[in-house]
Amino acid sequence: MLLKKDVMIIKVSKELEAYRIRNNYTQKEMSNLLEVSRSYYNQIENNKKNLSDEVMKKIYGLMPYLKSGNKMNCIYDYIRIRIDDIQPELVIDNILGLNHKMFFKEKNGFYGYNSMYTLENIKVMYDEPKLTNKGVLILMTGQGCREFEKYLVFQNSEWYHFFNKCFSVNGVFKRIDLAINDYYRFLDISKLISKVEDGECISKFRTVNTNGTINSDGKSRGKTLYFGSPQSNMRVVFYEKDYEQSEKLKISRDLIEIKNRYELRFMDDYAQDLISKLMLTRDELQTAKNILSTYISFRDKRSTNKKYWPLNIEWDAFLGEVAKLKLEMKPKEDIYETSVNHMAYQYGSTLKMVKELDNTLGTDTFSNIIDSAEMKEKQYHMLKIKLASVSDIVLKKGN
Repeated sequence: MLLKKDVMIIKVSKELEAYRIRNNYTQKEMSNLLEVSRSYYNQIENNKKNLSDEVMKKIYGLMPYLKSGNKMNCIYDYIRIRIDDIQPELVIDNILGLNHKMFFKEKNGFYGYNSMYTLENIKVMYDEPKLTNKGVLILMTGQGCREFEKYLVFQNSEWYHFFNKCFSVNGVFKRIDLAINDYYRFLDISKLISKVEDGECISKFRTVNTNGTINSDGKSRGKTLYFGSPQSNMRVVFYEKDYEQSEKLKISRDLIEIKNRYELRFMDDYAQDLISKLMLTRDELQTAKNILSTYISFRDKRSTNKKYWPLNIEWDAFLGEVAKLKLEMKPKEDIYETSVNHMAYQYGSTLKMVKELDNTLGTDTFSNIIDSAEMKEKQYHMLKIKLASVSDIVLKKGN
């Protein structure tokens, strides 16, 4: 009988081999990624090597789904909802369930509004001195959605409770984005683009566009496939997320967890209808799969009659896998951490140099820089939020 450890070794060896073949790597290239010898790697693929914690950590870095069990997840990536005839403070307190006194008030906004309340990346826009027929607009970017999920967890609540509150006051859903993160790379976007160009994609969208950019050194920055125009009520975008993040973080693509991202963007009536359906099904990934399979189909050309072309195997596997998985909430770093990371990236080496000179010369340049700096109102607010507990921000638990 196989021990649990042996089963794990067999599973890892098969997944490593599949990863290598899927990415067109040699065993030597894989051994370099894991920082082991070529012979050591060969033994792993052939189930002949016990795996150290250090090697397993590197394998999980390449294939995080081995640890989490999920090769994909689905998240809300953008929310825009209009609420009419309710003051912004009440929208924050009663609809979002947050304390409006913890928001930062600004005399500017987007979409024609002249004022807004902000809590990191959660924004509530309105007009002063009195509300107009534009009402109040709740806006959350992808980062804002992650921050709001943190508060939902504290409230022992979920997205559907929030959506139900919006429906209860006749909220109008202006835009909703769903994003499917693919950790496995089920789809080769370059191959999908080729299928589009060869007429092997059957789509209900009027326009299908592709985009691929390269750096000045000739290296690719990834491929993107667009279904629908920016003005469409629904748009689907497939892109190679690992290229984007690799460029941003200056690390190897292989170390980026999310390989591809598939975004479904819904506007106006389509957004309203999507939320109505989700309130019934409460299954984002199944709904996303149904929409993709309804509007897009990748086929393998077998004859002159498209009716007899079979569904592409990779596309079929992708849709099947999506249907089995659930939505995940993944809170991200807050604005304070983002600001600190930005400062470290832009000025960290300079600040370190100044401090080293102070230590060597006995000067106080570094301290003088800090002491003479003045924080703006927004930075005081950022400090207040960083020092606050979640209970200071959330008004009440539950629904």
